Amino acid sequence: MSTLAIIKPFKPFRVKKNKGAQKVATVNSNSEDIKHGSGKSNSTSVYSSNRNENIWGNLNQLLQSDDIVQDDESYYIYRLEINERVQTGIFGCVNVEYYNNGAILKHELTRPINEDERTKEIFTQRAHAELLVIVFRNNREVTSLTKSLTNDVHPLYNFVTADSVKHTIWKVEETDDLSTALKKISQVYIADGHHRFAGTARAVKEIASENPNHTGLEDYNYLPVVLFPSDQIEIQAYNRIIKSIPENFFDKLTEKFVVEKNVNPVPDRKRMISLYLDNIWYGIQLNEQNGSDIVSNLDISLLHSQVLEPIIGIEDQRTDSNINFIGGNSSIKQLEKLVDDGRAELAVSMYPTNIDEFLAVSDSGQLMPPKSTWFEPKPKAGLLIHKF
Repeated sequence: MSTLAIIKPFKPFRVKKNKGAQKVATVNSNSEDIKHGSGKSNSTSVYSSNRNENIWGNLNQLLQSDDIVQDDESYYIYRLEINERVQTGIFGCVNVEYYNNGAILKHELTRPINEDERTKEIFTQRAHAELLVIVFRNNREVTSLTKSLTNDVHPLYNFVTADSVKHTIWKVEETDDLSTALKKISQVYIADGHHRFAGTARAVKEIASENPNHTGLEDYNYLPVVLFPSDQIEIQAYNRIIKSIPENFFDKLTEKFVVEKNVNPVPDRKRMISLYLDNIWYGIQLNEQNGSDIVSNLDISLLHSQVLEPIIGIEDQRTDSNINFIGGNSSIKQLEKLVDDGRAELAVSMYPTNIDEFLAVSDSGQLMPPKSTWFEPKPKAGLLIHKF
């Protein structure tokens, strides 16, 4: 059975004009887990708890605006461009049951606090303004059709955001050919959106319990996704910040590793980790685990087994309040500022997980530690809203 039989066109609410879409993209945060692993937007402190109120206020105001219109049932093509990189995806809706039954493959664990936030948002709002990114191994027929659907076609939206990313969205009203092509893709993978999938599953279960005639096909069972070819996406580092470290941390570190001083904050190869404390970047090389499975030998796992747990005492990154997460190649200054301002005592800069590792872990049925992958550029929230 084709996993993608349930990626379907939908009837989103959206702003009418390109200028309005650009404003929405500027006001709203990026999709899933913006910049800070706590899931807070850039306008909110890393340790703030105002996420639900901020998002609901923006969404409620937007949906009540005279600038909003509801489209007829359509697919959409969403293209992201920055520098020389282009990724073009298909924007539609997916049934959460395909997450529940494992047909859509996961690759990392979730954090309960983030799941709780997403569940509350979805149950309260009865809408999805944020969207998820899922990927597939490139299928020539699908990518060729996607290209033909955008050639010489005037886009619905076309603008550049402050981070120099060009966002272009086309509407596809004739959906039959695209639906047929999508069904030929045998496997898809969650890239960005594990917490929203998990939160949606929990919210749908609660909503369904209130509907004695629940069939699993109601609008509340679906959430919006953008499907990209895996060879077009880029994984960036998902870095760590530690609020508190033991007094003997550096001594313990030098007992286990050769520690270099004044290294590049951005590691240039696998197994290399950069650590920031006391205004200095230090470097260590993690020790490979011979014969271990693919997850145990990921840098993010080796960091945990060799530094976070034995030296700092962090046993579970999913639940420990002593650790937080900041994603993306541009996060180095944020890491330094958090330590310099005294809000954290240690920052950890990682070498990113690669695409082959991401797919291999998913295919094996294993799960990475939480916050192992950071994808950029990201689609913007609030441009096409699925309301139920």
